[in-house]
Amino acid sequence: MFYIFLDTSYLIEFIQADLESTSKVSRWKKLLELLRSEISRGEILCPMSEFPTQEALLSERLLSEFISLQIELSKDSCFRSWEEILIHQVATKVCLELGRPQDIDKNWSVVIPGSPRVIHPWATARIKANMKTYAETVRPLREKYGSFRKYEEHYEAEIKDFLKATFLNVFSELPARLIMEAKIYESEIYPLITLLQDPKFMGNVPFINVFCSLMASNTFHERYRKDKESDVLDIVALASVIPYCKIVTTDRNMKAMLYRINLDKLYEVQAYAPILKDLDGFTKTLSALTS
Repeated sequence: MFYIFLDTSYLIEFIQADLESTSKVSRWKKLLELLRSEISRGEILCPMSEFPTQEALLSERLLSEFISLQIELSKDSCFRSWEEILIHQVATKVCLELGRPQDIDKNWSVVIPGSPRVIHPWATARIKANMKTYAETVRPLREKYGSFRKYEEHYEAEIKDFLKATFLNVFSELPARLIMEAKIYESEIYPLITLLQDPKFMGNVPFINVFCSLMASNTFHERYRKDKESDVLDIVALASVIPYCKIVTTDRNMKAMLYRINLDKLYEVQAYAPILKDLDGFTKTLSALTS
């Protein structure tokens, strides 16, 4: 069995294809039928995720159909939260570096039974509003200064900023959660801090690698594109699922960045946008993977 991440756009297209009967939706219906068939055979699973679920709650568009389809295609399973995924990945790297592979949780799975966590829709609206403000503030700076650094320099800077905001942030709960998951002894606190301050070591953590690669590409390669308020949330979603999926769906800009910086090759994943050309590619790839 392998996992597929379906974003909000793909799920909405599937719902509309189920509700309509026109030539325009026939190809969407074909892919949806293929997904249903392979899920029933136990070949694939499309776990629910906190990100599309949160967006659906915010818009309330086709909400009941949206939730029902997610439950069906996921068999009532979901991806863990992005913090849980990040902490587990860092804990795994730390345990290996400290010579304690036996303390890695061998029973950990990125997909668990049940529904993803959700926050109140007003909180999601506030996050998106903050992201929109952030995009409007940063865009002129990106246009002016984005080309002053090479892509690799942007990537290194993103890792340092990410670590300052998470594991090196005294107000963050992530360090404490990491210490618990990695079973850090008192004598290991200093070696742990040293590892958390090492961009090269932390850049090997899949979540951090994907997140910072996409953020750097967004700054360097896409600096003249108008940002969307959902860009950062899309990047967090992709950083969470790309290391575990064979197929992910996302918008055209995120797909272009993903392929430009070779994340598809690094993580052996295919990405598809909600356009007819990609829809056919998705169907063909899924048929090949499950044949």
